[in-house]
Amino acid sequence: MKKLLFLITIAFAFSLFSCQKEGVYTPSEKIKRISVLYNSKKVLSQEWSWNNKILNKIEYFYLNTGGLAYSSTFKYDGNRITDIQDSDGYFTKFSYNGNLYDKVDYYNSKSELRISLKFSYSGKKVSSIEGQFYSSKKSSSEKFNESYLATLIPELRLSEEQMMQLQAKGGGVSIIKWNFEFNGDNLSKLEIQDDGKIVTNSFEEYDKNINPYYHHVEVINTPFILFLSKNNVVRQTNRDDKGNSTLVDYAYIYSGKTPTEVQRKANTNGSVTISTTYYEYVK
Repeated sequence: MKKLLFLITIAFAFSLFSCQKEGVYTPSEKIKRISVLYNSKKVLSQEWSWNNKILNKIEYFYLNTGGLAYSSTFKYDGNRITDIQDSDGYFTKFSYNGNLYDKVDYYNSKSELRISLKFSYSGKKVSSIEGQFYSSKKSSSEKFNESYLATLIPELRLSEEQMMQLQAKGGGVSIIKWNFEFNGDNLSKLEIQDDGKIVTNSFEEYDKNINPYYHHVEVINTPFILFLSKNNVVRQTNRDDKGNSTLVDYAYIYSGKTPTEVQRKANTNGSVTISTTYYEYVK
């Protein structure tokens, strides 16, 4: 299942905190390119195209070869997202309940439903999302795109092991639920319930600068923390179902109030992993 490993990062661009319609993304600083540090080199990961204030297309690149993996084209009703069409035939459809998201459904190139996400709210803010993930024996032959693996936050997506377990079932449905808590306009806690196991991500500290992903409409390939929070996270703690903890610190370089470089350092029992992401913006 071509993108399920990284797509289940579940990247939702939800306008969860204001009275504006959800599905609207018109940032003051528009991302143009995203690069990552890969094998000690700065490598292009994504390139974004805009139609005035509206995001038109994102092109995704393989990190190992630099070749184009595929592109996503965005369709709107006015300035509100309705569909995302991938160049390889995969597509995403959005449903709304008034100003709020109702469902986001993701289909493969054969128009077979692969993911269905149902939203619940407390007032204007999302309180939980229930995801149904559909798998089949055929899906195991579909490709994963490693372009995303270096850019996603691992603890906010399904692991490769979980995906293989889904595929090994030979078809069926797996249900995962995300529960959210907020402190003002920033995500403070994310609890993931999966087959009786609970994983908790706590976001303890933010800076006061602009998160360029806030309200982002690409709901498949962006980790929650990048578009659910108005500001940029500085520190978080992740606890798995066995009680093991990972402390994650973020260091930013800014141009004004907009980040141009982000370094993420994760420490698990003294074992440290570091990743770096670079941003360029439309001038």
